[in-house]
Amino acid sequence: MARATTPTLLSLDRFAEIMGIAGPHFAGAETGNFFPYSGRCNDLWYQHQWQAHDRVSREDLARVIGEAENELAEVVGFWPAPRFIAQEVHRYPKHYRPEVVSGNGSSGADGRPKGINLEWGKFIQAGQRATSLVGAATTAGGTLVYSDEDGDGFDETVTITLATTLTETCEIKVFYDGETDPEYEIRPARTATIAGGVVTLTFWTWQFIDPDLWEFFPTADGATPIDITSPPTNLLTTVDVCREYVDDTSVSAQFYWEPDVSCGSCGGTGCVNCALTSQTGCIHPRTIPTSFVVPSPATYNEETEVWDADNYSQCVEPDIVKVWYYAGDYSNRWLSGKTCNPMSTIWETTIAFLAIARMERPFCSCENLEALVDRMRSDLATTDKNVSRFVTQDVQSSPFGTLRGEVMAWRRVKNIVKKIPRTAIVN
Repeated sequence: MARATTPTLLSLDRFAEIMGIAGPHFAGAETGNFFPYSGRCNDLWYQHQWQAHDRVSREDLARVIGEAENELAEVVGFWPAPRFIAQEVHRYPKHYRPEVVSGNGSSGADGRPKGINLEWGKFIQAGQRATSLVGAATTAGGTLVYSDEDGDGFDETVTITLATTLTETCEIKVFYDGETDPEYEIRPARTATIAGGVVTLTFWTWQFIDPDLWEFFPTADGATPIDITSPPTNLLTTVDVCREYVDDTSVSAQFYWEPDVSCGSCGGTGCVNCALTSQTGCIHPRTIPTSFVVPSPATYNEETEVWDADNYSQCVEPDIVKVWYYAGDYSNRWLSGKTCNPMSTIWETTIAFLAIARMERPFCSCENLEALVDRMRSDLATTDKNVSRFVTQDVQSSPFGTLRGEVMAWRRVKNIVKKIPRTAIVN
């Protein structure tokens, strides 16, 4: 899998597929007679910009994609695919008159516990990101196999098979050996199924290139493509298969109180300055699309597997609340169980077009991609001696910019800004 130090919701391999870049070339690989890269279509990619100063690197691309995703989320109010939000800090709701101090357990105007609007819409579930190991897949153990499924002489397929008691296929992820951070996930899988207590995952061979081979120093002779011709070489022999899930038994709310002002400036017995008092709890949703949630003091009961309600440890409402949750958009295909890729095609292409519009270095690819890149980079707010443009309202109002790719992104999302986001799943 093409990876970078900047985690992105849109995988780099999916970007390459959308742009029509051959997977092996995007991964810097040589595949013999398959996917030839010489001649007019030399689109071999490198990991870092300093390895080939005249072209875009995968690290450059990931940074721009990450920025595009963040800008989209800021404009529409939710992430284009689900993501874990950690330690988001809010001021606890107070009476509109600052001199009024609310007592422990006071409620809002509607008589219900007070709530807060989270920063990101389309709330899915309260809790923190967690992973657990399903097992290690290895070539030596026969659970990681490279094969030629179509009989053309090139081992293009990676198949992983492991025993599991899990039933949610889309919770199962593959990571580089010893890693569980999202940036090390090998994605997307071609297929993923669970049947008879066995999970089976398939990938493309070039997704399993040993990432250490991407960290080469350039020489006068240039870079040598990574050889992945059959029989398989330069490929991973061990990967970790893990379950990634929302741990709803973990703390999803943390309350804080500032030091008690009644202690006085000279201090007193039991008084502590410059330290906050804290208490754990959980959150539950009240309004899904806008992510309006209610934080409550609570303790998780291991025996009953529920959160038992507590009173606030202090006699007044907290001053600050910190929250953990999972939120973002799901595609209809994911909701209908047809794919484990949660991002819709419209978000994928929007992010891709926005990203290529902002890349300043050349792509060094085939003419069809170069033509698309040039088109996305054209500025719709300027004219020259050969082109005359009418600057539309879309161009003038675009929060992303006036390049064609930026305006296209704005045209896709501007109506979403006017609407309340549609309901997401709640577990």
